[in-house]
Amino acid sequence: MFRSQSSNAPRSSSIVIPPPPAPLNPYARPFEVENVAETTPRDRRSMFITFSNGFPLTERQIITFFTQNWGPVVEEVEIEQADNKKENPQYGKVVFRDPAVIPLILNGERRVKFVVHGRHLWARIYVPKKNGRA
Repeated sequence: MFRSQSSNAPRSSSIVIPPPPAPLNPYARPFEVENVAETTPRDRRSMFITFSNGFPLTERQIITFFTQNWGPVVEEVEIEQADNKKENPQYGKVVFRDPAVIPLILNGERRVKFVVHGRHLWARIYVPKKNGRA
């Protein structure tokens, strides 16, 4: 009768030792992360926002909303200045620090609606007008 090896017996394993790292170039320039805000045009980092008629949000409310949901991503908020001081603004533009946040906000949609302080905020990708005005 033959006895099989015990299942508790140690198994041979091969250890792979990685090669040593390549030597560093002492004359290489230091690595620097480029500032996305400086290299990406503002229009490519912006979203157009609209409010329900008569129910605008303040700049502070908009910044707070985006910060609470996506972190410190807002560089600037521009809200329409109505010609008539009795009229409420109906639209604005949010400029982000990094264009990568826009797809996160849109979540695959062309346009999204949020409720901020009980008021509707619609957002979509900003498209500048052809004559250069926004």
